[in-house]
Amino acid sequence: MTEQDTLENCKEKFVNLISELNDSQFHEFQQFVATAMEEYHSQLHNDQDIEMEEHDGDFQPVSDLKMMRLGRIIKDLRAQVPVSAEAPGEKIVIPDTDEFKEYNQDNTVHVDSFLFTEEDVDDLVDEGKMSRNYCLDCKSKKVKPLNFISHSASVLQLQFLYQVALASSVKDKVVVDIGSRLGAVLYTGYLFTKARKLIGVEINEWFSKLQQDMIKKYKMEDRVQVICKDIQTMPELLNNEADVVIMNNVFQFFNQLDVQQQIWKFIRTETKKKPGLLLVTLPSLQEQLKSAGLSASKLMKGWVKEVKLPYDQGYFQEINEDELDEIKQVHLYKVL
Repeated sequence: MTEQDTLENCKEKFVNLISELNDSQFHEFQQFVATAMEEYHSQLHNDQDIEMEEHDGDFQPVSDLKMMRLGRIIKDLRAQVPVSAEAPGEKIVIPDTDEFKEYNQDNTVHVDSFLFTEEDVDDLVDEGKMSRNYCLDCKSKKVKPLNFISHSASVLQLQFLYQVALASSVKDKVVVDIGSRLGAVLYTGYLFTKARKLIGVEINEWFSKLQQDMIKKYKMEDRVQVICKDIQTMPELLNNEADVVIMNNVFQFFNQLDVQQQIWKFIRTETKKKPGLLLVTLPSLQEQLKSAGLSASKLMKGWVKEVKLPYDQGYFQEINEDELDEIKQVHLYKVL
């Protein structure tokens, strides 16, 4: 059979398949096919259609004194927020995606990675303040591990972000953190870099006030600012003022799919107006767009190219596998 015969045979089988569907089934099948084709294309080409460039390999050291100061900030925040680091009345929605299909309100715990390391969680478990398991059948010994979710970057991720990923890119620049929440990106940016300005955009009033209080208490007002607004009301921040924009899984747990899609399209439209702008996402932009029901390959084409980061070099060469997986969540892109 020739290649053309194979193609025609596949076309015929495909038409026969869709002819068996009713109208409502057809719509669902159409979405499935679009997603499946995109995933297969990524595997086939190993995302080679996404432009990439090499990282410059620079490293920015951080003194013990600054790490101690960060430790004081973390200790202070722990005293002000619950372990989950959720704001009063905050509604967090577990995404309806394959990644979180086993997650629900009963088997999921929110623990802030900026405030608590794995060792800290172990201590909380030992003290009886937290459990790693939940009971499948009350009063029995049948238990299953809980699922842990964080809405902040960990200290290790933030060290990698500023010491490696952005080591030579933020001096005298403006850094914008969308969904700044506790302010982790802002505090570490102030301590670890010589960025000219660090701006947090946070829609939640409670989190905005918490950050403003911390910024004032630790005398960071000369370079750090928090704005309590929806990023969609501030296009000039993305298309003009920012040199670096950071997004740590900022929309997935807090917005419905249609809203997520709207925000991502807004971000793409505005950042495209500033070639050379750097975008940092945790996890990858590809993953975040996919979870929002968007085509990563379509949206990223003509918008950004990924900068390949050296995850296992220098200071981070000695970290263990779990820590390596942690920093591999940090991805860097440059607007074309």
